[in-house]
Amino acid sequence: MVVSGIRSRLVALAAACALAVPLGGAALAQQEGGTLTVALPAQPETFNPVLLGELSSSIVYNALFAPLVAQDPETFDLDPYLATEWEPNEAVDAWTFHLHPDATWHDGTPVTADDVVFTFERILDPEENSPGLADVGHIDRVVADDERTVTFHLSEVDGMFPDRLSLGGLQPLPKHLLEDYDSLSDAVEFNTERPVGNGPFMMQVAETGSHVELVRYDDFFLGRPYLDRVIFSIVPDMNVRVARLRAGDISWTDIEPTHARSLENDPNVQVIPVSSSRYAILDFAFEGPYAHLFEDPRVRIAMAHAVDHQTILEGVGLGRGWLMNDRTIPAVLSWIPDPDFEPHAYDMERAQELLAEAGWTRGDDGILVNDEGERFEFYILVDRGNVQREQIGLILQESFEDLGMDVEFVAGERTGRWIEETRDRVFPVRMAEFPIPNVDWFRRIYTTEGPNARGYSNPELDALVEQAIRTGDREEQGELYKRAQELHHADPSVIPFFLREQLVAARADVRDLPEGELKLTTPYLHLVWLDR
Repeated sequence: MVVSGIRSRLVALAAACALAVPLGGAALAQQEGGTLTVALPAQPETFNPVLLGELSSSIVYNALFAPLVAQDPETFDLDPYLATEWEPNEAVDAWTFHLHPDATWHDGTPVTADDVVFTFERILDPEENSPGLADVGHIDRVVADDERTVTFHLSEVDGMFPDRLSLGGLQPLPKHLLEDYDSLSDAVEFNTERPVGNGPFMMQVAETGSHVELVRYDDFFLGRPYLDRVIFSIVPDMNVRVARLRAGDISWTDIEPTHARSLENDPNVQVIPVSSSRYAILDFAFEGPYAHLFEDPRVRIAMAHAVDHQTILEGVGLGRGWLMNDRTIPAVLSWIPDPDFEPHAYDMERAQELLAEAGWTRGDDGILVNDEGERFEFYILVDRGNVQREQIGLILQESFEDLGMDVEFVAGERTGRWIEETRDRVFPVRMAEFPIPNVDWFRRIYTTEGPNARGYSNPELDALVEQAIRTGDREEQGELYKRAQELHHADPSVIPFFLREQLVAARADVRDLPEGELKLTTPYLHLVWLDR
């Protein structure tokens, strides 16, 4: 794992601001100014962090709004941000956070504990339909102890509460601008055109389907950003993103391993391996019209045996990554012991045996049928434009056809069919990708109340995760998450592929870019500068 330099950079920046001298001395004149252009995969659905949004939304609003607690994109440790420090009570069922004394909204109004109280009361209101409710629904009440101190009183023990606040979608909102709306969704201009945040950059203009332009907030409480502006350019196709990076009209984008070799030979581009806990998965449906095909775990395990993971790693990932071996928590979270199971290795003969045990045998045309004569036919839904997931999906189509399944490959727009079928839980199987930078994401993705997108429910697994949350003993938590993975291995809701070496690429003049994925990095854009 990359050793973090972000916290030390923040300390140095704060010291430089306090002394009114440039960070790095005379070099500041070269560091200030310029525009960083960041590629976005899709049109942001909202700029309000507590409303339902997608990846592109979070990439942008993480630069607009300050979280109470941030997650270091290089080490996945917790960093102070809007909250300078926090502590639990003795029972670990209440947490107190102390706000930065210099934090202000982009209109100059001070950020106070009342803003935090207002925001979380809205999140806790089911009528607001905030996705954050699933993470903090156990808050009993939020109390402003004074102007800069706020305490969350919980209905249950939660030793991971600060971790939950660090993963986005729970950033405080300005009470003075939103309190008169019956619902946050009614604040249309704020949500889609003119959000007023408290982060390092503030909204300048949002052009639907084209770009979002932010300008620096000079009074940002962690220090004035170096960049004049950040432009998020909407470029759904990754090949186009790479071409525009080469041409110089994009400064920074995520890339796939297929692009790395050519870009590494470009003197105007830097390829940066970043800390990652992200891996691609094949999701099975447990609700909707296709769910009955996959309800028997033997079918899902058979399909897992039909996948040659090493070939996928070498052919799609170009060897840049590590096999998950059926783990659903990456080994980067090293405090969790290795689960005790044998991976579902590539074994087509075993796969056929399991399908036969589950009642599926080949018909006259070679397609699997059950006792009722139903054919085993479905489609794999892939988000169009993600080269790696498209390639994996095509390999899986061929592998499952070899098993005797009738499989169609469907590439849907991420903001269109892919997200619509995901939200409605009507897809048969889909390609997706998740980060597990924090063990709480295991709860989000794999437990009944996660909410997971596939409708999966295993009460035994739920109970283990709940037990882990309620204990403050890290060793006990590790053992419980180990056992939870073992349960999931016997009743899999996904096929995990490999933990990929995640890559970003930037123009050679971009400096002090945190070595992390875009979503986690944008809160730290005030540290980035251009060597012009």
